Amino acid sequence: MSQADQAILSLYVNNSFGVLAKVAGLFSRRGYNIRSIAASETEDPAYSRITIVTSGSPGKLEQIYRQVLKLEDVLRATLLPLDDLVQRELVLLKLCAGSGAGIGGLVEAFGAKVMDTAADGCVFLEYTGPTGRVDALIEAARPLGIVEISRTGVTVLEAAG
Repeated sequence: MSQADQAILSLYVNNSFGVLAKVAGLFSRRGYNIRSIAASETEDPAYSRITIVTSGSPGKLEQIYRQVLKLEDVLRATLLPLDDLVQRELVLLKLCAGSGAGIGGLVEAFGAKVMDTAADGCVFLEYTGPTGRVDALIEAARPLGIVEISRTGVTVLEAAG
């Protein structure tokens, strides 16, 4: 899927029970796909920010935006421009290949951190960066024996005021 088909929707919502479920339910009922979703409390504990990466034609994205705005607990919604964002994603990788040199190369090339080494020799890596770099790290790690991957989903802030 091309980047032109993707959009990041940033929602500022009431921090109350069921809001995330209502937002996800809207996507489900309308047949929209959520590629990633991240939610957390903001600087004010009464509100949360939900960041959703979705995809579709410009018309479909506009329709998603308008429908989300109709939800009672959504105070603000913004379709963010993909080119003017500070964007990060966290990934944890569990590698069990016994290939220490290869893992060391990943750590050096990507700036990943070795978080832990299990008794069975598995290594846990942590990396935070733009989604494209997370994808590249995962692809580079595949030959080393990925056992598990856990990703947070994208979180963003607009770069311009």
